[in-house]
Amino acid sequence: MCAVRQVAVAVVGFSGGDIEQNNGIGKSCFCSRFVRPAFDDYETVKGSLSSCISEADFLQREVNRCHFLYFAPTTKEQVEFHVVEQTTLIEDTTLRPFSEAAKYSDRATRLSLRSDGKVAFTSRDHIGISTASDTKWFPSELFEKVGIKGFICVFDPTLDERAMKDQVTMVCDLITNIQSKKLKIPVVLAVSKSDKIEHAGCVGVTCARDTARQYSIPIVYTSAHENMNVTETFLFLASLILKKSHSHIYSCTADTADYVTAMENHRQKLQALDKNYNQLLATVVKGLYVTWSFFKGRLVGKIEYEDFKYVFGMKQAKVAFKMRLLLAALRTSSKLLKSLTEGTTYTSLKRLTVMRDLLLDHEDIGNVDYSLYKEMNQYRCSRYRSFSTGDEQAIDEILMLLKDMTCNRIDSL
Repeated sequence: MCAVRQVAVAVVGFSGGDIEQNNGIGKSCFCSRFVRPAFDDYETVKGSLSSCISEADFLQREVNRCHFLYFAPTTKEQVEFHVVEQTTLIEDTTLRPFSEAAKYSDRATRLSLRSDGKVAFTSRDHIGISTASDTKWFPSELFEKVGIKGFICVFDPTLDERAMKDQVTMVCDLITNIQSKKLKIPVVLAVSKSDKIEHAGCVGVTCARDTARQYSIPIVYTSAHENMNVTETFLFLASLILKKSHSHIYSCTADTADYVTAMENHRQKLQALDKNYNQLLATVVKGLYVTWSFFKGRLVGKIEYEDFKYVFGMKQAKVAFKMRLLLAALRTSSKLLKSLTEGTTYTSLKRLTVMRDLLLDHEDIGNVDYSLYKEMNQYRCSRYRSFSTGDEQAIDEILMLLKDMTCNRIDSL
């Protein structure tokens, strides 16, 4: 087994006052998702990753008066990643950047960094409250003496026309600076927010592809929110940095295919996880009166459940369980289905049917009238989405109705 190697990596991309005020291009989300790959862990911080902070926060250890953020070290495939995000921090009252003399494309591509007393950044809400037990100190010696060995340049394909032109200009400056250094420093272009791209021919995808081709660098389509190719991008960069000494990483690298293929591969991964979990549910959920609190204990440790929860989160695992209960009821009697469709107060049924198809293959519905689900297949082929509180409440409402109607336990699927 190879010894663990330390690698310092910088995440860069379009940065500046205007773009940071408008939620940025996804650099912080990209870094945060890498160190918090589990859905529920990422959800706790993704809403507080803005670059707009107070003057007091700018002085705290997590920032330390620097326009770069350090994320906690993460070990993958015998590689210990130390990641910094080069950004532009904005004062939240004036909406202007804190003073920084150097041009972004120059300071963001420095190979040597130092910031004594700096600690790992978690989120804006956690600035200034880290405790001694969970503090991860910025390794100045690693970043100053060994230096940054690779760059991930994040590219946002969803910007408007004016911002897109500015982004292309800055990205070109960044890559030019990196490639002009004497050492051959690898750089990967990571297209962010792939889950929000309407089609493969959109302007943003074309600009990203042309830029990668112009500089002969690899391009990877990613999504922090859907955890698509995030870890894989870092492993891919590590394989370029370490080469033969860690050749086993090549088997774990990112999907560098075109956008359509990358999205199809990601969709298939999600569907496989979804199918495996629902097959597990089908074997153990046999009645309408099973509670989630009881049932959850039986799932802990089962690979299908753990993988599903890791990618989709505990809430969606619970919703899938309730949808299984709903299907168990609907499959017992066409009269129950008819009573639901004829009710005047259950306008959310159409939304529920769409949700159902995200979770289950249509073959699983049995003899239920499938005409109600004619719009599902098209929706399934798009992308998975998070379920809202209203969706879960609608499921609970219908389950309560079914319990009242049957008055008896539904014994089997």
